[in-house]
Amino acid sequence: PVSGMISILILSTVFFQNCSQSKKKSPPAGPPFPDLPAGTETLKEGRYIFKPRVVFYRRAQAGEMYVKESSSRPHSRFYLNIAGIDRGGNFRLRTYTGRVHKTENKIDFRSEECFLFGKKNIEERLAPMESWDCDHLIFAFEQKEGHLKGIRTESTKHSNWAGHFELKAIPQQKLYAAQILDQNSDGSFIAYGMYAPKKLNPGHIMNTEDGRFRVKVLKRYGDFIICKPENKNADLKKGTLIYTTIPRKTKSLFDG
Repeated sequence: PVSGMISILILSTVFFQNCSQSKKKSPPAGPPFPDLPAGTETLKEGRYIFKPRVVFYRRAQAGEMYVKESSSRPHSRFYLNIAGIDRGGNFRLRTYTGRVHKTENKIDFRSEECFLFGKKNIEERLAPMESWDCDHLIFAFEQKEGHLKGIRTESTKHSNWAGHFELKAIPQQKLYAAQILDQNSDGSFIAYGMYAPKKLNPGHIMNTEDGRFRVKVLKRYGDFIICKPENKNADLKKGTLIYTTIPRKTKSLFDG
């Protein structure tokens, strides 16, 4: 009986050790940076748009970053998305998430996790295609007149492929904003903007950034929307920013 109890204890110990090891995070897909300087890990919450210089999707692409302040932890988190359409008409979304780290006038967006999502048709839901650890990817910026201008530092050598794009802040009074990605054969346009389901409904009217044209939202598929200018002669180029300041129309459970 004693030897049997010992065997059970040994097997239990091995089992729990294996379980704890299986829950450990896999190593990063690149070199870590243990000697990064300390700083303030907070940045004001807001949304930024940018034009990626690296063409992941040869037909169309747009970039957006959302900085979220944390109420429970002393740091801000960022969500950097590059949405696009490739030559085959497939929709893709690359997402980088991590912490914001500010040192004097320099801000590092230090990636922790990266994801790739995709779908063939706009009506489909985005499906996860790939994920990887990416704490070797750091995007560095300088604050200048409400914009964040990309800079090159020693810690950004593994993310220089992204180019040194500039983040343009979307004013707080703009409830929702999106960028034109592509035009459909029927004259409507495809636009992308983060968190559309929380801010936008079909029938919503949006304006171009210069105020020249009004655009009506026809359909919404997650953060991808279909819209059409009220003016048939409207010249909406890829990258055009459209926005609305009108509160979202809410529906009750009894609305048709």
